[in-house]
Amino acid sequence: MTPQRLRKLQAFHLVMQTGSVTQAAEALLISQPAVSKLLQALEAETRLTLFDRARRRLLPTMDARRFHVEVERLFRAASGIDHLVNEIRSAGVGELRIAALPLLGVRALPLWLAAFAGSSPGLQTSLMVVPSRQIVRSVVAEEVDVGFALGLSGDLGVTRRRFAEVPGVVVLPPGHPLAAMAVLTPKDLAGETFVSLGRQDEARDLVDSLFESHGIARRVSFETNLAVTACSLVAGGAGVTLVDALSPQPFGDSVAVRPIQPTVRFRIDILTPLGRPVSELVERFVEFVTARIRAEG
Repeated sequence: MTPQRLRKLQAFHLVMQTGSVTQAAEALLISQPAVSKLLQALEAETRLTLFDRARRRLLPTMDARRFHVEVERLFRAASGIDHLVNEIRSAGVGELRIAALPLLGVRALPLWLAAFAGSSPGLQTSLMVVPSRQIVRSVVAEEVDVGFALGLSGDLGVTRRRFAEVPGVVVLPPGHPLAAMAVLTPKDLAGETFVSLGRQDEARDLVDSLFESHGIARRVSFETNLAVTACSLVAGGAGVTLVDALSPQPFGDSVAVRPIQPTVRFRIDILTPLGRPVSELVERFVEFVTARIRAEG
């Protein structure tokens, strides 16, 4: 099968599954007009009328429903072949490609990955640390085998399962007056010089929403795209920050860490390509890191 014919069938399959050209375009990472052209080309190639375009909507015809049964069977067969290949690869040396958000990928996940690789001689691994939305794109494109991303809604082309929820904590310079308190509230941080996550970081929306919901104004003087960098700035006396509970761990006594109530919860999901069997190697890795994060609290 040529790549062009496969693309047409993918577009048709997604439109039949979702009932939407828009959702099919998002899953394929192309425009809606491009999906429409693929459908038209498939109709011309098969000489079948697959959709009734009355009232500016695509309504599948009976021919489309019959044709989709065979197309779905084709993709299932292809998935079975992919699964077999993954099983063969994982039984041998194996390759594991991972994408993770900075919250997990800067420190915790590399330590777990090193331990996992140590028990799997010959395993080849790659770890890409990028924002959650880029992780979704990489998983959809099958550039990685598994992704760890924030629990965002509305993502197509991926299968999600819950991995962990990490609470937010306030990070303070040593000796800061607020460090004398056992638990902080958003109100306690009113007027404080604040080190914020960058605007491109999805986790920032969670932090900003907490303060906005309590009507608390902060003086944001520093921004950075990494929570660990925010902690470094706090250690240097730049201000205070609110990040996930994992990021301050390497800093020890150079920062003071306090819980905040109500808190922000950073939900992390495991992402794999939609409709693709997960290899035995990926499953073993997921089980391994799930046990590690549970053991570390």
